[in-house]
Amino acid sequence: MFKNFIEKLLELVYPNRCVICDEVLPYGFDRGVCPKCLPVSEALCLLGSLCIKCGKHHPSTSGELCYDCSRLERKFESGRGVWLYTGQVKDSIHRFKYRGKPDLAVSFAKEAAAYYKATAGWEIDAIVPVPLHPGRLKERGFDHCRLMAAELGELLELPVIQDALLRDKETSPQHGLNNTERRSNLKEAIIINRHKREQVAESNILVVDDIFTSGATVDACARALQKAGADKVYFLVLAIGAGY
Repeated sequence: MFKNFIEKLLELVYPNRCVICDEVLPYGFDRGVCPKCLPVSEALCLLGSLCIKCGKHHPSTSGELCYDCSRLERKFESGRGVWLYTGQVKDSIHRFKYRGKPDLAVSFAKEAAAYYKATAGWEIDAIVPVPLHPGRLKERGFDHCRLMAAELGELLELPVIQDALLRDKETSPQHGLNNTERRSNLKEAIIINRHKREQVAESNILVVDDIFTSGATVDACARALQKAGADKVYFLVLAIGAGY
């Protein structure tokens, strides 16, 4: 009761905003996109013919797996992204991460939770966010994946294991790197937190991130979690890039 009161009070003081246009959402609104922007969101939503492994748009005539997933040994079981990473969605995620908009985590989580409930049929035991290196955290002032994971945990009624994964070294930004460079960039960069091993062991884990392009980050997370004894690793991201 007290927690609900605090949440309602916070929403009044810091109202939720539309992830597309950044306008204030009506009080108590259960979506993260305003009615005006719903057509934009629906147009970019990843539905229909998708790769059964990574969730990218994929012609059904080419089999169940996209080009990347047909030739790479994926460490994750399966995954999905809410939108295609382009246009206003791309701008929105950039605003969230780099322009000091941590409050958008609530609205993004609402959209991710709604998409997850409508499309994923996985048995998940816990949520784990992709880790941010302490240096990047100091620059931004907040960890966007950590915030989203916390909100998702509430909405999906799943435990969240914060800091289960750690960035052992600071890597170059993945943007602009090719597939080989992305995987090399992340080699041994993501490790398990030894204090959280027992919490992930024998569990199905949902890894939460903002963007999926080549899958190198999610694969690195899955590898570290499986080394710690996790069973199956799935992922949920806000957006998936069109390229390979």
